[in-house]
Amino acid sequence: WSIDRVGDCRFVVDGADEKMIQPAKKELQDLLNKKTLDQIPLLVLLNKCDLKESKSAEELANEL
Repeated sequence: WSIDRVGDCRFVVDGADEKMIQPAKKELQDLLNKKTLDQIPLLVLLNKCDLKESKSAEELANEL
């Protein structure tokens, strides 16, 4: 595994699991602080957004 072969990074967040939002925020911040990932596109995906208890994309973006 080599960082020069990475085309993108995908970060998936379960929008229906409230207790995992803060740990996800910490993990995302850790990823964003990695110098080796500076030039790698990052896509944040909201999983389970079809469930009524899920956060909206806007709510998640504000929390992360």
